[in-house]
Amino acid sequence: MSEIILCMYVCLVPSGPPTDVAVIVTSPTSINVTWNEVDPIDQNGVITMYEVLYTPLQNFEGQLSANTTNVSEQSVLLNYLQEYVNYTITVRAYTQEGPGLSSSEMTVLTFEAGTF
Repeated sequence: MSEIILCMYVCLVPSGPPTDVAVIVTSPTSINVTWNEVDPIDQNGVITMYEVLYTPLQNFEGQLSANTTNVSEQSVLLNYLQEYVNYTITVRAYTQEGPGLSSSEMTVLTFEAGTF
């Protein structure tokens, strides 16, 4: 019976988000994003990757455009961003069964050129 429970546990998506998400603007076009792992009780298996979703609140064309990057570490440097633009950022973890819950959305403003 314990083998069946273990299999059911391993075959689920994370039931919690990554914790302690932090963002630091490093230049007019870069943001560093870091986080801690999903609480062990909420991992529901082996975390295979993290997805970072970042969206400018308005781009040069006046439209929203969501971007994602997938990483195996607990940090990522987002490059080639627009200067002096607000970005919303969330992070979520994956098991082999798919994505879990996203972190709370954070909003950060990139630097204006020449002001950092």
